[in-house]
Amino acid sequence: MRISSIRWGILLLCVGLIFLANNLGYLDYDVWGSIITLWPVLIIAIGVEILFRRSRLWFLSLASPLLIVAAFAYAVLAAEQLGSKTFMFNRWEDLRRKTKQYEFDRDESLKRLNLDIDCAVGDLWLGSSSSSLFESDFEYYGRDPKCRLEKSGDEATIFVESGKPGRVRFFKTSKSAGDARLFVADWLPLRISVNSAASAVEMDLRELMLTDLDIDAGASNTVLRFGLKSDQVLARLSSGASSVRLFVPREAGIMIAHDGALSSTNFSEIGLKKFEGRYKSDNFETAKCRIELNIDSGVSSIELEYY
Repeated sequence: MRISSIRWGILLLCVGLIFLANNLGYLDYDVWGSIITLWPVLIIAIGVEILFRRSRLWFLSLASPLLIVAAFAYAVLAAEQLGSKTFMFNRWEDLRRKTKQYEFDRDESLKRLNLDIDCAVGDLWLGSSSSSLFESDFEYYGRDPKCRLEKSGDEATIFVESGKPGRVRFFKTSKSAGDARLFVADWLPLRISVNSAASAVEMDLRELMLTDLDIDAGASNTVLRFGLKSDQVLARLSSGASSVRLFVPREAGIMIAHDGALSSTNFSEIGLKKFEGRYKSDNFETAKCRIELNIDSGVSSIELEYY
């Protein structure tokens, strides 16, 4: 078989695999920026074949298709760590683990707070703060995480971006994705929106005045601990293949709408009753704190525990 046939066959195979990963959501389309950057490798591969195919060292021409495979692998790994738009050969020093902190001071003029999180990290943890409006602690590789505060009248929104915003990482459990710990004001009514490709999401909401929670967690392990600080909490959780654990105060009333035919739950075992497609606790109508959960999950395990 001619080396050129092997080379072009491997090239088409690699291109097809990358497109398949794009379509399945495992790899971002921006990876093509890294691949295009490496186009000179194709010329080198052809040159290696021409140079050795008719010589006594003909077996070295086999390096031609191997160079193609190596270039695609290198492009994917570099794009995942650095982002394809900033991919350069001399940027590998950015892969060293770094830390960064943000803090926004307490503001007594505010009446409401929104937290918008868009991140691709290893672990995402969120808790409460009684001294600051917001604090964060990041451990990461590559590009710096960003936090910014926008105010409109007596309402503020904090935007958090870590990793490649809005993308699903190819290696979801890789430690290179970094970790994020966030602390949010516990004295303001709070709305939280999370778009995360984190491998683990844990939120301690017990001390927060949470009113709205919207989580798109992808394929991850999610742990949520609810509290009693708000009269009503509206929460939506969308996840893929994952494990979900919910901790709810026994005094709270809870209602769960669950769309996940392949999910296992313990709702009936802990006493929730199914009514019109929803699971409800006996005290839902009379409880001072009511938690409404809308869960849309793929293949997952969902457990609810009272404390």
